[in-house]
Amino acid sequence: MKPGASLVGVVIVAALTALTSDTRATEDDDPVLAVVNGHELRLSFVYEQIESMPLGDQLLLRQERDRFVESLIREEILFQSMLISDFASEPNLRDEVKRATVEHLIKRHVTDRIQVSEAALEAYYREHLSVIRGEEARASQILLDDPAHCEELRRSLNSMAEFETAARQWSKDRQSAARGGDLGAFMNHAGPYGFETQLFEMQPGETRVFESPSGCHVVMLTERITPPAPTFAEVRARIRELLERQREAQLLTELLEQSERAVTVERRP
Repeated sequence: MKPGASLVGVVIVAALTALTSDTRATEDDDPVLAVVNGHELRLSFVYEQIESMPLGDQLLLRQERDRFVESLIREEILFQSMLISDFASEPNLRDEVKRATVEHLIKRHVTDRIQVSEAALEAYYREHLSVIRGEEARASQILLDDPAHCEELRRSLNSMAEFETAARQWSKDRQSAARGGDLGAFMNHAGPYGFETQLFEMQPGETRVFESPSGCHVVMLTERITPPAPTFAEVRARIRELLERQREAQLLTELLEQSERAVTVERRP
């Protein structure tokens, strides 16, 4: 024995070696020890339960494995009888089992599957840098019915003053018309107008025509605000949190949709 080594350390090493050899044995030979209402209790499951316990308990249970197997059979009998009775006599137990089941399903099918790679974080940073840095585009509009009229009007406008005058006179959107067509500032993401992201392709003073269910919009970009961009390292944690939440919502939706297809649901007002 090396200096400083303890008897406890030797026992632990020996015990772990025994655990490893037992586990290897089950890979080649995993007999069914009992069948309770169609559910098989295999040797590998017995060892899984033993190995989840403190080391001292493991050594004791391995010496009395038959008694431990019998206790597992009794647990399964109780559980199966509860399933058959459908918790009719134990409503509080039903709530506890339901809560544990839901937590298990969410952990297995949602929480444990939330993985966001470094490449995904960097890709999001590149693709959404405009929003991350807080870039804004301010625009004004003239809302009309006829696209041809919109295009004709766009070509005739040569200044911001002319645009504001035309907006007050012609725009169907009387709320923005009262402000000379001013719509305010937009972030670089989709919005109710449908052309918000395209504003960031324009230069201040440029006008374009966009169509929507409301009509046609003669739009002038009046201002671009572009703050300095934070580094990837500065926003990496925030991006990870965002992508993890998005992935969590996606996985949870998939789990709920799959589960709902397996049951009958009647929603009443």
